[in-house]
Amino acid sequence: MHVRRSVWIFLIIASLGLAACTRSASQSPTAVPAEATQEAGEQLPENMATAVAGGGFLTQTAEAQAAGGGEQDQGEPTAAPVETEPPPEPTAQPTQPPPKPTKTPTPEPTKPPEQPQAQKCESPYTVSQGEWVWSIGRKCNIHPDAIIEANKLQWPYTLYPGDKLILPEDAPPFPPGG
Repeated sequence: MHVRRSVWIFLIIASLGLAACTRSASQSPTAVPAEATQEAGEQLPENMATAVAGGGFLTQTAEAQAAGGGEQDQGEPTAAPVETEPPPEPTAQPTQPPPKPTKTPTPEPTKPPEQPQAQKCESPYTVSQGEWVWSIGRKCNIHPDAIIEANKLQWPYTLYPGDKLILPEDAPPFPPGG
């Protein structure tokens, strides 16, 4: 129960914080006519009353410049106008045509590595240590399925050194890339 209350308090505080962040700004002094503030009994400072009565809000520097050309009011320093030089005019430079695009050489398509030339194997073929149907097919350029079919091998096509395999003469070649 205590945890729920803490969660609710946190949510309320967070929503109030968000509402404060999105609250609209108060009106500027220019939007308040001088008569309205005097009717309410408020006394505006002299420079504020002048700014509001004139229809706009001016800084002390702007007021001083408008009143007499930069005199200081009540001994307060005003910011001196900063003189800046106008930016130099762009000089006409001869326009150069954009550089011509250079042709990027395209690499030659890579060729698959050449398989060693398959040797002609004699039938019956004697299985050596570490050979299996696929390696014999690659070595003799005969499709492994043709070797399996000709020898009526059963899954998992286990071969032992010294086994004799029949290699069919009219068998399709070993598949490319294999």
